[in-house]
Formats: sequence, structure tokens, C-alpha cells
Amino acid sequence: MLRVHKDFKDARYIGTYQNFSPRLCIKDPELIKRVLVKDFDYFVDHNTFIPYDGDSVWEKSLFNLKGDDWRHLRGVASPTFTSSKMKLMFSTILECASQVVASLQKSGEETIEFDAKELFGRLTTDVYFATHFGIQCNSLEERTNEFYIIGQKATNFLGLWFKIRFIMIQVFPKIAKVFGLQVFDREVNDFFRMLVKKNIESRKAQRIVRPDLIDIIMKSESNSHVELTDEILTALVATFFGGGFDSVSTLLMFVCYELSCDAVAQRRLQNEIEEYKENLTYKTLMEMSYLDMVVSETLRKWPVGFFLERRCVKPYIIPALNQDEVDVHLKEGDQIWIPLYALQRDSKWFSDPDRFDPERFSAKNKSNVNPYTYMPFGNGPRHCIGSRYALLVVKVAIFQIMLNYNVRLSKNVQPFRLARSYFQLLTKDKMLLEFRQRN
Repeated sequence: MLRVHKDFKDARYIGTYQNFSPRLCIKDPELIKRVLVKDFDYFVDHNTFIPYDGDSVWEKSLFNLKGDDWRHLRGVASPTFTSSKMKLMFSTILECASQVVASLQKSGEETIEFDAKELFGRLTTDVYFATHFGIQCNSLEERTNEFYIIGQKATNFLGLWFKIRFIMIQVFPKIAKVFGLQVFDREVNDFFRMLVKKNIESRKAQRIVRPDLIDIIMKSESNSHVELTDEILTALVATFFGGGFDSVSTLLMFVCYELSCDAVAQRRLQNEIEEYKENLTYKTLMEMSYLDMVVSETLRKWPVGFFLERRCVKPYIIPALNQDEVDVHLKEGDQIWIPLYALQRDSKWFSDPDRFDPERFSAKNKSNVNPYTYMPFGNGPRHCIGSRYALLVVKVAIFQIMLNYNVRLSKNVQPFRLARSYFQLLTKDKMLLEFRQRN
């Protein structure tokens, strides 16, 4: 996608294919704004990745639901991620992040080498189940922790079996349906189905109230426009976990990677952290400007996904503006791609785009960033519902790590390679980092 974007750098849009299906790739910020925001009613749905009804969990997921079904379920889930709920989750997230530091310190070594992908994957597991279910996983200490293993299975988008399964589902849907192929492993679906059921039963029996997703679900059961079936509940928690597990852990990995390559930025961030360490609250964390700049710039270089996508739900015309253009007539079912990674690495919008420069997002400069060329969590009504939660987890974790450690690339690290993933920006290789205790 990056190569195609560069080859047609002056085009507002280009035609392309995926698995023999045509896509319209739009690159112009004004067109992107129309699709995501101004004319959202024409592009309300995501593309249909699973062209049959053989996967009841994926079919009912927030990502896959269409039209009013999506609106109603998003309305049920949205209260989980309000600022007030984030404030209530803050202490739990801070406790989990502190356990990362404690886990590193248990070695007794001044410097410890760790695979950042695994370290932050375990942190993400602990945070998710603690904040959404009230369950203490302790995957940082238990190497064969069942919650972490399920997380690995739920997000193994690079595994050979997942690739075969996904290609079969998209290209040969009738055959895939005969064999009962699903997006998520059956074990994953069954795990979350039983977890939700038992968690709700336990809370009802013990009259437990917590500020989390399960509590929101329980309160919505009586007054929601959506019948919250087992499939819907399973889909909700499974896709939240599947979407957050890799996006949060990968973002944490890339933040540490960029800081390990930029000693000046790392030192400046640590200086800011020193100013706030005696009085860290949700409010003061949100006030930390340089931390926000570092995370924002990391998201520019390494967004959660390679692209955004939408599906046209009723006839729509893109009028020609240039001499070499003709009107584009879109019909129901036509698919739109927005090359997120390519836009955020385009020198037209970001000078020296491969350079890590948090100053792009300083109070002085961030107004220069076009919101339709920088969209790490999407834009418009269908933006990522969990973005506020993801950013909170990342900021708390980085605060704790940088307060206690200097981070640098391991001498054993190999140049990492980006993986071809259907959903998210991932790396093929381990990310070996050295964590050296600060005095």
C-alpha cells in the first residue's frame, strides 16, 4: 500500500484489488473527511470480511455489525470508556503497571534484557482482565498463565493456520462454511463465553458492582434496544480484547523502541516524569504534555493498523475535480480503503516523515497537523471506541517504566520486520530491549 501510495502521489484516489475484490483507495484529506464524517451515512458500515453467517461471534461483534445494530450496541458499550470510567480504572491500571516494574526488579540484576512484545503482551492481559472483569491474572509471574495463552490464540494473526483460515473464509466462503471455519479459534470463543457467564452470575449472587464493561452490560440488559444474547456478549468482550491486546502492547513496544533510539527524548520524558512522580493522578497524567507528544508521534510512525476501511451502503458520487478525473459512481457494497500508514509517512503532510520528532505534536505545532492525515484510531462516528482506554494504559505503563528504568536496544537485537497482517501493524520478530535501573 505504501508503494502504491507513492506511485500515485498526486492522485486523490486510486483503484486497487484485494483477493480479486476491487477497492477504491482514497488519499485526499477532504475526500477522507467526507467518507468518515460529513457523509458518514453513506459509509456507516465496515467491509464484510466474513461473507457468510457461520461465525456467530464475529457476526455479532461491534466491528462487524451494520447500521442500527451497530449504533445500538455501540451505545451499550460506549459508557465503559468515558472519562469518568477512566478515572475509576486509573488505580487498577497503575497497580498493573507497577507490577511490571516489580517483575523486572525480581531478577536482582541492574540491567535485564527482555522481549518487549512478550512483556507488554502480559501487561495488557493483566490490565484487560483486571479492569473489565475484576480478575487478577498475574500473567507477569506465571509463564503458562491461561489468560495470556488465550490472548495469544485470540490475536495470532500471523500464524499459518489463521492465514489459511482467513483466506478460505474470504475467497472460498462456501467451503469455509462447510468446515465451520471461524475468525477466532473455537477455544477462544468458548473461553470468553464461559467467562462472561460465570462473571455475571457471580456478581449477581454477591451483589458486586464495579466500574467496568461487565457492569455496563448488566445494567443494559433491561433497557437496551439490543437483545444481549450470549453471542453478542461473547463477541463484545472477545473483540475488545482481540483489538486491544495487540494494539496496546505493540504501541508500548514502539514507544520504548523510539525512546531507546533517542536518548534526548528519553531524558526529557524522564525529567517530566520526575516532576509528577509524587502526585500522580488521572488528572496530572493527562496534563503531561511531553508524554502525550511522545505517544502521539509514536502513533504517527506506527499506527494501530495499516489502513481504515468502509463500505458504501447507498449510491454515492465523487465528482471529478481535475482534468484527468471522471465522476466516480459508487454503489451499495463498494469498498473504500484509506491508507493510514502511508498517509502518516507522507512527506507532503509530515516533513522528514521517517524521523521520530515529538515536537510535531507540541502546543505550538499540533494545529499544523491535518486531522484527516493523522488518524491512528480512525475518525468520525466509527472511530475506535477504546482509544481513550488504550492511551491511558500506554501512558501509565510508560510513566512507571521510565520512572524506574533507562531503556536501550539490546546488543542482540536484529532489525525488525513489519509483518503482513490482515488487521493490525505487527512485527515478525522479537523486540529485545535492555532495561537498566536508574539511580
